[in-house]
Formats: sequence, structure tokens, C-alpha cells
Amino acid sequence: MEHTDASETSTRFENELALLEAMYPGLISFDSKSRDLKYTSPNSSSATLVLRLHDQYPTGPDKPQIISASSGSRNDIRNKVQQAVETVMFEEQGSEILDILINRFEEITAETAQGPVAGTSDGQHNATKDNGVDADAEFTQPFKTVIIWLHHLLATSKRKLAVNPSLNARVLSRSGYSSLDISGITKPGYPGIMIFSGRSDLVEAHVAELKALNWQAFQIRYDSAEESKQHDRAPDQWQFSCCKGKIVELETMAEIVQSIVKEDQKSIFLQAVGLK
Repeated sequence: MEHTDASETSTRFENELALLEAMYPGLISFDSKSRDLKYTSPNSSSATLVLRLHDQYPTGPDKPQIISASSGSRNDIRNKVQQAVETVMFEEQGSEILDILINRFEEITAETAQGPVAGTSDGQHNATKDNGVDADAEFTQPFKTVIIWLHHLLATSKRKLAVNPSLNARVLSRSGYSSLDISGITKPGYPGIMIFSGRSDLVEAHVAELKALNWQAFQIRYDSAEESKQHDRAPDQWQFSCCKGKIVELETMAEIVQSIVKEDQKSIFLQAVGLK
């Protein structure tokens, strides 16, 4: 029985490691002797996380040990990462949690990299209400498209929220919220997929609300705002044949591809989800 349990534990870890290597190609390395797993952020080769896994991981009472954690500026953020993952390690004991730890690490590095937000000279964009509603959004909002890869999307509550942004996630202009400001597609199952396109403030608010939930893996595989900065052009709003001004759930990857109107955007999607 003990042999069977050890074999099952080994198989579970091998499967998790294979999934991580597929999710983060070239960014994951594992030393079987020391049992150290190293992750290098795609945003900076200086941002690294090293975890030491006990022999019985993912089963057993011992938690992964954070050996080192460095930000893109080479600062030691080990204590911050440790604090951020304590709850996860406790609640998810006995489960595969490496991708959750990596996501928490990325969140900490992003927060560390962000400086104080500068206000505009006329204070135009400083007033934001506690419920997430922009109190002074007179300016025209740019567009934004994001593609999110999930380990799985099964829970009914998450699926409903994904296609129905709550009021708290909506950022209103003075003219009010328009349903035509955001469109998108979700796919349940393994993996879960989400695409949202529309006013950048609405998309960002919806993504932030979803990301705050507990996920085994939540990766933003494509962000048109980041892509636009690199190519010095304004991001386009994606068009979907299945929906306009609403978010719908489709069952397969093929249906998603068929619903994306422009060929170049189909290519972007396929690359983002690792199918091209």
C-alpha cells in the first residue's frame, strides 16, 4: 500500500511538472537531487523564484519551502512572497499548488515594480469611488483585449460571473454603463478560456474581480495594451460573430476560433493558448 501511495504521489508530481513546463516553456527547471524547482519570470530574467519540494509533495504535511525570491530589480522579496502564499499553503495542503505559488510570486513582482501613481495636472483621473465606479471619466476610454488561460473552469458561480460582470466590476462614465462596451467569450472545462474585449476600464475591472477568486491557475496570456506599447499603436477592439456587447460561453476551442472575425486575431488567440 505504501508503495502504491508513493507511486501515486510521484505520478501526480510528474504530471504537475509536465503541465508547468507546458505553461511556462523554458522558464521552469527542476533538480531531482536537491528537489529545487526554479521559475524565471517571462517579464525579467532577474525575477526568479526557487522552491524546495519535500519528497512526498504534493501529499504529506510539509509545505514547499521558498529558498529564494527576487524581483526584476534583484531585490529580495522572499518575505513578501512567503506572506502572500501562507494561506494558500494551509488551505490547499495535499494539493498541487506550484502554479498558484508562481502566480502569487508574479503578483508580488508586479506590485514591487509599480511606482506611485502620478496624478494628472488637472486631477482629472484621481477621483474613484469605493465601489469601483470612476467618478470622473469624462475622457474617451481606449480599447483593450485580454486572453486568459485557466487550469480549469468548472464552478457554476465562476462561470456565471465570467459572462455577467457584477456592478462592482463596472467602471462608469458620466453617460452610464453601456452593454456595448465589453464583449467576450468563455470556455468551461480543462483548460478554461476567457477572452474579453472592450473599454479598457471595464475589461480591467472585470479581470480584476475574476482574478481575486481562488484559481489553480489564472494566466493572462495576451494583453493588447502591452502589445500596443511594443508596436506603438492603439489597441483594436476584437469582433466576435457570436456576440456583440455581451459575453457568451462556448463549448470548444474550435467554436472560439470560428467566432473571432479577423484572421490575424485568430492567429493571436491560437498562439496565446499554445495551439500554434
